[in-house]
Amino acid sequence: MPKVFREWNVYRHSPIKKLTENLWTVTQILPKSPVMRRMTMIRSEQGEIFLHSPIALEEKAMEEIEAWGEIRFLVIPSGWHRLDSRIYKDRFPSATLICPLGSKKKVEEVVPVDQTYDQVDPNDSIQFLHIAGIENFEGVIVVKTEKGIALIFNDMVMNLAHRLGISGLILRLIGSSGGPKVTNLMKWFVVKNKEETRQWFLTLEAEERHLYCIIPGHGKIIEEQPNQVLKTIATNL
Repeated sequence: MPKVFREWNVYRHSPIKKLTENLWTVTQILPKSPVMRRMTMIRSEQGEIFLHSPIALEEKAMEEIEAWGEIRFLVIPSGWHRLDSRIYKDRFPSATLICPLGSKKKVEEVVPVDQTYDQVDPNDSIQFLHIAGIENFEGVIVVKTEKGIALIFNDMVMNLAHRLGISGLILRLIGSSGGPKVTNLMKWFVVKNKEETRQWFLTLEAEERHLYCIIPGHGKIIEEQPNQVLKTIATNL
């Protein structure tokens, strides 16, 4: 896979799924990739659009998003998810590019960063947080919707079902499938202090009592008992 796309490459993707009035999502499978990836779209109370983990879409889908509101913020969730960052910045040059503090150096290898998660001003409906114990490599976006709070993660929480075939076997062996979790790859290479990360998840669950869903970067959106899922993720770290 190239480090970054230089042209607007569109691969097969799902229709846009409209979860709430201010929260949309779309998924895509890249060639030779064993898992899908997700872009999440957030509309602020001022009508500005945040694109989390941008993915190049067909023009009809892009027109629908652009008609929803002005694309003002491009959120690159880690140095591992910068594939479409340059083409999006080329398409929306005035948009503010945001990434986690610990991933800034990696993201800036391909595109300039305007703000890190800790520099984004929180408002009544959208808040950016770094995840504790991982040296600010990734974060979570907390979004208020009419259905409750949505938590938008990236690789830190995945929700892949077990699957058949060689790719399914590999995912199972490395601990990346089998329901909501922090995968072994994240535990081995990203988590630096498991206890800090565990307590962070527990504190987040305690604070967000009106939780509607958890949106992972890869895998099914978690809508059933999301608070209990956070506790289980923390317990299994």
